[in-house]
Amino acid sequence: IYDPQGGADKAHLNHFINPNNYTTGGLAYIDKALEWGLKHGIAILLDMHAAPGSQNGNDHSSPVDTGQIYWDKYEANVGQTVDSMGLYAQRYANHSALFGFCLLNEPAKLNMSVLQDYYKRAYAKIHQYSPNSHIVLNPLINPFESGTEAHWTGFMNPKEGYHNVSMDLHYYSCFGGPPDQSNPDGAIGYIKTDRKNQIIDYMKNNPKPMLIGEWSACGHFSETRTGDFTRAQVDVYNTANLGWTFWSWTDGAHGNVWSMKTALNSGWMDNIKES
Repeated sequence: IYDPQGGADKAHLNHFINPNNYTTGGLAYIDKALEWGLKHGIAILLDMHAAPGSQNGNDHSSPVDTGQIYWDKYEANVGQTVDSMGLYAQRYANHSALFGFCLLNEPAKLNMSVLQDYYKRAYAKIHQYSPNSHIVLNPLINPFESGTEAHWTGFMNPKEGYHNVSMDLHYYSCFGGPPDQSNPDGAIGYIKTDRKNQIIDYMKNNPKPMLIGEWSACGHFSETRTGDFTRAQVDVYNTANLGWTFWSWTDGAHGNVWSMKTALNSGWMDNIKES
């Protein structure tokens, strides 16, 4: 978002962040994404995937030191994230393809007070420029939270004056834990029973709409059983009241479990219902 000023290291930031030498040139592609969305009828949800200092220590959040989380340790990191979200809102507030903003992707092991304070501050900042944008909150990815915890069920709800706020749950079956099963029938059974009950439990206890913002066909199965596994997920995830998005669209090779395009072409998603 600081490309027009020559990048974050040259911009007049309100907070000191280190490092600040982020690669420039990406803003033009976000602009293009909004235009492509408008052209093809796709709503765009912008996600803060790599906040200053890293909010989860994983490679996709651009950590200073791999595995280390500094985002919540320094107010400068949090404050700069708020400022950046506000600038994105200013830039895209009037764009017809804009759906909204996901405030922080997959936060992990963060101070809950800092995280929730950031969510409120970012909501307020975005709404200065884009009051009708949808705002998406992520619970902690580590330890994995379901969104049914008391500190989420009572947080930023409509009765408190917050509107268009939802929560984003990421459901994968290939990164360990109970859903990660080598037997396809076991993995499918987990989706049809456990995942289904998790969604029901969320919607019963949390008044904010539920988005399943990330899932994939990733598993340990043959192509035929991957299709069965993917269709089972589509059936269950369709019950989330804000729907789902698949990670990701990329072409990939035939059978690429991270490619929605491949999944569609392979017939793994022939049970998608158009709204």
